[in-house]
Amino acid sequence: MKKIPLKILPAFFLSLALFGCKNAPKEIRTEHMKHSFQEAYKSEAPDSVAAEFDVEYIVEGFNKEALDSMNTAICSFLCGSRQYSDLSGAVPSLCAKLAENYRKGVEELQKDLDQEAIANQRSYGAYNWTYDYEGKVGKVFDGILPYKFTVTSYEGGMHGYSGDYCILLSSDSGKIIKEEDFFVDGYKDRLGSMILSSIKDSGRLEDLFNHDSVESNGNFYVESGEITYIYNPYEIAPYASGKIEVKLPWKTVEPILRDEFKPGETK
Repeated sequence: MKKIPLKILPAFFLSLALFGCKNAPKEIRTEHMKHSFQEAYKSEAPDSVAAEFDVEYIVEGFNKEALDSMNTAICSFLCGSRQYSDLSGAVPSLCAKLAENYRKGVEELQKDLDQEAIANQRSYGAYNWTYDYEGKVGKVFDGILPYKFTVTSYEGGMHGYSGDYCILLSSDSGKIIKEEDFFVDGYKDRLGSMILSSIKDSGRLEDLFNHDSVESNGNFYVESGEITYIYNPYEIAPYASGKIEVKLPWKTVEPILRDEFKPGETK
């Protein structure tokens, strides 16, 4: 994408989190990496792609191997590559991808727009793309550290888009815990039924594209009392229905949890 300067604004602060479970650290320390990015489509035109980043990462509270693994996972989740273990490399890499996609998108859009207006360098709202990335470290629960990204974007369509994306990290190894690691073999149908039942109980069944079944999507968050599945717009319901969060109490999902992830189990 372009070279309107990518500004890295180091704004760091201390965040303490106290935990009561067996193997959790007494406290963790995090910092925030804040970046601003903007690149014009043409030097003589006002249109541009812009992005804001506020991404929290971990600096203390776990062994070095786990810390490195956690931050590599955060970078990988953000930019789609395990090449980076530091946000100072991952964020510029993502900005380059955003700029490339923006340029291709505007060039495609121009094929359908008024050529006279293009020649006169008139600006269109659809020529201005924006992104906002926010990453937050959650609280350790029974050896699991949840992490959530909220991504808001506008890419020239009728409206913008916002979604939440979660990963679970092992507090011992720092590695990502995937859905298939978390649940027993053959869990899919039972978990889908639990999710559908919860949606029915919340009164949102009519929002769904399919009223008869829902599949788990691997996008879930853990807390002391429950597991929360997040379905972003268009996944199982129209855009107008917004984000659908499905909360499942631990006692509900316990029959399909692997033993090592059952609350209170010795890790």
